[in-house]
Amino acid sequence: MMSFLLWTLISSTASQAQNPYQNLPYWMSALESRNVDLKINALFKLQELRDPNSISAIEKLLSDTDAEIRAGAARALGRFPYDTALRALEAKLPGEKDSYVRSEMNRSIKGLKSTFKKQEDKASGAKTSAPKETETDDLDPPTE
Repeated sequence: MMSFLLWTLISSTASQAQNPYQNLPYWMSALESRNVDLKINALFKLQELRDPNSISAIEKLLSDTDAEIRAGAARALGRFPYDTALRALEAKLPGEKDSYVRSEMNRSIKGLKSTFKKQEDKASGAKTSAPKETETDDLDPPTE
């Protein structure tokens, strides 16, 4: 009996390692639970998976009555490098009253914008920003 349980655990873990998205429907449905801890755990798992299909479900939690859930949703959305996540955070920020939730939203917005900037720079081939021109750039070199 013990070996069967061990085999079941090992095979389950192995299949999750091969396809981490197999439990995605469970974690998505967990976002609708009344259990705060389950919602928080689901947010952590979904941000780890970063499946863009979960963004709209997480976005809904930005309107949850519990500030901890709203903050967790803001943190989770900050891990999704997609415009839809950024737009969701920017849309909800002005109406958020809780300072902790606002700080999480701002942190996520800043992180996403930084990620997008890096992607943009990489796509354009820029490794570093161009040096700024100064007033002395227009001067002729000194003659001897």
